[in-house]
Amino acid sequence: MSSSKLRFDGWVLDPESGDLQRAGARIRLQEQPVQVLRELIAHAGSVVPRERLIALLWPNGVVDFDTGLNTAVRKLRSALGDTSEKPRYIETLPRRGYRFIAALDPDPEATSGASAALPMSDPAGASLASAPLSPKEAAAPSEADPAAKSSTAMRLAPGGRLRLPALAAIAALAVAMLVAGLYALWRARSSASVTNAAVQAPLQSGVAATLAPASAAAFSPPHYSIAVLPFVNMSGDPNQQYFSDGLTEELLNSLSRIDELQVAARTSSFSFQGEHPDLTTVAHKLNVASVLEGSVRRSGHTVR
Repeated sequence: MSSSKLRFDGWVLDPESGDLQRAGARIRLQEQPVQVLRELIAHAGSVVPRERLIALLWPNGVVDFDTGLNTAVRKLRSALGDTSEKPRYIETLPRRGYRFIAALDPDPEATSGASAALPMSDPAGASLASAPLSPKEAAAPSEADPAAKSSTAMRLAPGGRLRLPALAAIAALAVAMLVAGLYALWRARSSASVTNAAVQAPLQSGVAATLAPASAAAFSPPHYSIAVLPFVNMSGDPNQQYFSDGLTEELLNSLSRIDELQVAARTSSFSFQGEHPDLTTVAHKLNVASVLEGSVRRSGHTVR
């Protein structure tokens, strides 16, 4: 890893890509939260005035910059599992600014000269960045995978942080279940036994999802193709939308690594966010054979 990457409490931030990683979990931060975190870490232990952050994010000024800064900090806290009431990383000083209060981790290159890359991995330790798999290979179950025996709820540590690398763990489970369902669906289609009824795909990760095959009439999309719609935040807390979006993006990234499977682009899928579109209509617009929609509920210390 390059020394330009920032490390704290096991987290690793790549300011260039916006990737925030910890124990195999990876979250892609937007530009403004990255800038805020980078500035706070640069002055760790000291108060960074709101005016300084506002000038950094919007050097030419914006109409509602106070709300914009609050939104950037809220997204950052959501990604870190932090809270303003009991902060572990970002402390709010009313009418003054923010302070980064966590200890920084040493750069492993500076201490040992060895690179310490963090691979994306599932709870069993299998790399998610391995060679692409065909749908048939990816659908094959693994008896050695302890994730397959996990409960339908993932517990959160006190303070809101996941005990396991939740985003990667949930995505790994979702991908495994989804690909298995897709392969079964495609195989059934080949024998002309599938109707246009939606196929329910409950995931052991606790993410509720519906996989809908597109109508065979009027258009012929690529046989192995799918669109993943933004997961709906069912927690009732708008601040958790960032978690739902991150899970959707992780699932999209994982599916994109599967050989033979064409995945609709993120921008295309997210254009339907906040809507309740007919899945057949979505399939036609995005030219895909299947559409996945789902929901995530994060309540207290539990993700369902």
